[in-house]
Amino acid sequence: MGHATLSLLITNFNHGHYLRETLGTVFSQSRPAQEVLVLDDGSTDDSVRILEDIAKSQPTLRLLRNDRNRGVVYSTSRLLDTASCDYVHVLSADDNLLRPFFEKSLAMLERYPRAAVCTALSMFMDEDGKDLDIFPTPVVSEQPCFLPPAEALASLRKHGNWISVYSVISKREVVQALRADDPTVIPSNDGPWLQIMAAQHGICFIPEPLTVWRQSFKGHAYTSSRDFQASVENIDRYDRLLRTRFSRVFPSDYVDQWKRGCLSGMVFGRFKSEPGRHDQLASLMERIPRGMRTIPDRLFLIALRGIAALIWLSVKLYLFLELPAAEQWRTIGRKLRDILPRRPGTGPK
Repeated sequence: MGHATLSLLITNFNHGHYLRETLGTVFSQSRPAQEVLVLDDGSTDDSVRILEDIAKSQPTLRLLRNDRNRGVVYSTSRLLDTASCDYVHVLSADDNLLRPFFEKSLAMLERYPRAAVCTALSMFMDEDGKDLDIFPTPVVSEQPCFLPPAEALASLRKHGNWISVYSVISKREVVQALRADDPTVIPSNDGPWLQIMAAQHGICFIPEPLTVWRQSFKGHAYTSSRDFQASVENIDRYDRLLRTRFSRVFPSDYVDQWKRGCLSGMVFGRFKSEPGRHDQLASLMERIPRGMRTIPDRLFLIALRGIAALIWLSVKLYLFLELPAAEQWRTIGRKLRDILPRRPGTGPK
């Protein structure tokens, strides 16, 4: 491929206070995107006014609007259907790009046109924009490289999912081919789509941070991860998908490994956000295939079950102590009668 073109896609909902900063990092790239599509998803703040003001000086910026708030999946799908360039990058309205991101990523994709994806490392910052550190992603190569499909799958098997969604540029025609069968495919979510693209077409990797993710407790990624049932159902849906539609790409043991990684990640995230939900943590651990459970997995599950039993006993004891003294003695008497063996002829008539 010669001079590759890029569509930058942003969905926005009430992130007006971040837009000038975010788009500032987009328009200061050392190699510009050919089109910058921003879709406002029914914002109630001054986002639209800010975007219209920025568009006056940035002719590549195109503003789209939903008639009402429809969510990230619908909005990103609409942007993907609108994009016209060779490659796409989906950027959150509160994240930032480092200046050489487009230039270095597109140079790799031009050099290795077979690749469907290029990814790099990412930094992360807090909600106030303070840089914290490099996001902990495995470094699979010390030099920029292309991994053809077989090597990409072997690397994913060895290191786990090392594809940073925050720094991914994807080939649009490959994304749209996947979307033909499943319109919910988004090359920036936590599903297996990027791994599928890498294992089918190959992937480029750049071992340096080129994007900055804002760690927010109000964004889509955090709020959607708190929906326990929906998250579990998504993992089960993707598990079935990998074992059927993509069974020729991913061996069964790889799918087991992928599922274990997803569930372990949910356990970690759930423990950090809601450490008291031992029932949910135990439910997640029990979903890890038995053959994939490590010794730490088994010990953790035993501990969770023990904690749940202790909590149940504590509740029972508390309720017992709240009873009047006479009722406490009657309760003790009933329990003893249930436990002690009865003499012949003394049972209830």
